[in-house]
Amino acid sequence: MAFDDLQRARLQWMFDNQPEWVKELLDKGKLEVLDQSILNSVITAINMENKLQEKGMNYAQAHDFAVESLTPADGPYFTDPQPPPPLSQEDQARVRAALEAREEARDRIVEREKKRRKKQPRQQKQS
Repeated sequence: MAFDDLQRARLQWMFDNQPEWVKELLDKGKLEVLDQSILNSVITAINMENKLQEKGMNYAQAHDFAVESLTPADGPYFTDPQPPPPLSQEDQARVRAALEAREEARDRIVEREKKRRKKQPRQQKQS
């Protein structure tokens, strides 16, 4: 499945607003920390999006609010007179590739689990 638009939005915000932290994690081989941070933020945004829809907001509006929550306009890139230097395009590509590979691995695990669960009822009936 790769990264969805919410994950991409948060990652781009982090590239723009926390490039030093992202670079540090990349250099130390600890991108799982970045991945978890993004996932936690996205889960919170999705929960908010769902609650807004439950209250009657349409999907497009609720989704816009979710994206805005992941890309706050008060980050250093937007507010600091001297924002942090950007992460190089090469490093951004390396981070994206690593995080997308992690996401694809999660997708494969989910698919294997779905297949395993589908097989279990048949095996139990045959016993």
